Amino acid sequence: MIAWKGVDYPVTASMRLLQRIESRGISLPSMVTNILRGEAQTSHMAYALWVLLVSAGADGVTEEEIYAVLMGASPEEIGPLRDGLILALSPAEIDGKKTDASD
Repeated sequence: MIAWKGVDYPVTASMRLLQRIESRGISLPSMVTNILRGEAQTSHMAYALWVLLVSAGADGVTEEEIYAVLMGASPEEIGPLRDGLILALSPAEIDGKKTDASD
């Protein structure tokens, strides 16, 4: 779930969407690692959020708008977008099974 302008968008990161993000030269594992370290490239986050939000039905949102929000937001405002992005890029289940190695 990614919240944008007061609307919660359920996001499912399909392989097609993940490949679209990666086709821009964005390494998803590196992006997530950098986000968690507080060293994220804002343009990469903006593009990934844009791809996911548009796929979830956020009509009219632009990559530039997301970038501007990320650049001007406080850490408290960025937190939900950051967390939503990380969760969207981290599948919890594959074919109805948890990805946890303990299963």
